[in-house]
Amino acid sequence: MKSRRRPAAAAKAEPRTAEPQWSRLMELRARHAVPDRGGWGSLGEFLGHKADEPARALAWLPGPHLEFLPPSAREAWYLAPVDVPQPRTGVDAHYAGARPEDLYLAPGSLDACFAVDTLPTFASPEKLLDFLQQALQWVSPEGYFVAAGPNFRYCQGHYFDTWENHLPLTEISVAEALTAAGFTVKECRDRFLPYNPSGLRPAARQAMDAYLRLSWAWSLFGERYLVIAQRKTRGPLGLVPGPRARRGKKR
Repeated sequence: MKSRRRPAAAAKAEPRTAEPQWSRLMELRARHAVPDRGGWGSLGEFLGHKADEPARALAWLPGPHLEFLPPSAREAWYLAPVDVPQPRTGVDAHYAGARPEDLYLAPGSLDACFAVDTLPTFASPEKLLDFLQQALQWVSPEGYFVAAGPNFRYCQGHYFDTWENHLPLTEISVAEALTAAGFTVKECRDRFLPYNPSGLRPAARQAMDAYLRLSWAWSLFGERYLVIAQRKTRGPLGLVPGPRARRGKKR
């Protein structure tokens, strides 16, 4: 009797095109945006290193920024409001729709999940937890979940200027949600990148590289949190910092 090979990832349906309201919103934002000059690529390389250079990755981004995909990625799935052309040679990228509800992956299909500015878009804490529990199944043992996004503690005045933001999150609430989902938090920082409601400022690659190297600058300009968690099969629960212990390990 022949054994049937199970595919690493199976799509339940063909990827859907972006819903009209997303396309219109992206068009409106694009009118006021400055073209990216390499900042997203620099960020992807930095976070990919934090996640042990994943070969299979999921990126959930607020816009079509596929240059974010870590250089180590050879197969990738991405969630974004609109589809974009193939990001670069050497990576097999699959557009899976605008929301994680559009994505169907087999258990252990990924080495890392990246969510940048997108966790606040869930309508309730319960829906956020459902997604994180699903992501725990998608990543392989020792795989990573990397979250970066606006820290409500530092950007209350413009946090909800982004139409799709619903949940007011901080690094502590994100770390607690990841722990509740079954991940082990490895690094938790309250300040990482600056934040502006229209997305990541399109810094030149050299400027972003310099900023990411100078971690002391994060405490001066950072309004986004950075939380890095790992799927552990055994060991301690990890770091869930209290109000007096918000900073993660130094690089």
